[in-house]
Amino acid sequence: MSNQIDELLAASIGSGGLRQEQIEQILRFRLLGNRQGFLLLEDLPIGRIPPTPVSRDELGKEDDRSERLLLQATILLGEPIGYIQESGGSIVNNFFPQRALSGSATSDSFDNELDLHTENAFHAIQPDYLVLLCLRQDPAAEAITYVSSVDAILERLDHDEIAWFLNEPYNFLSDYCLTEKNCRLDIDKHQPVLYGDPDAPFFRFDPQFMVA
Repeated sequence: MSNQIDELLAASIGSGGLRQEQIEQILRFRLLGNRQGFLLLEDLPIGRIPPTPVSRDELGKEDDRSERLLLQATILLGEPIGYIQESGGSIVNNFFPQRALSGSATSDSFDNELDLHTENAFHAIQPDYLVLLCLRQDPAAEAITYVSSVDAILERLDHDEIAWFLNEPYNFLSDYCLTEKNCRLDIDKHQPVLYGDPDAPFFRFDPQFMVA
């Protein structure tokens, strides 16, 4: 498995599919950021996409162009990481709508609006970036991904409120058990919502897994 990942990473560097101007966009975003807090790239070469499976047991995808594309973008941003509770630690996670999970608060749901949150807010090693690649639009073209920037949030807070969120420790519950998700374990992880440079703080938030 390790050799397969190394080979995929090596192929991603040499032939990931990003154009030169897109590589420049990603590097600029990494170094300078932007007010929006995200970067959107469109019309990417994702390769041949198989029919959407009905369960994870039937997940089969022979064309790895989308994986190489995703990893090339990730490598430009930093080091790709995986979590054992996310698809067994896969560096690339293939999520798709599953009827049994339609209303759940997971990446495989399709009839539930997820609350604003940052990824793995409780974790000692939080991801600096989240890279998403859409392979197939929903049939009715109704799905929406909402994104917010901490800059926009700070504009709505006064000085005392910002000071509160920089100093008040909230109890962030673990989303992970040893091998699965959505556990809500109290691991005594008390942290503020805002952290880092007070003039340009980072944002940590997950209402499903935090207690005031």
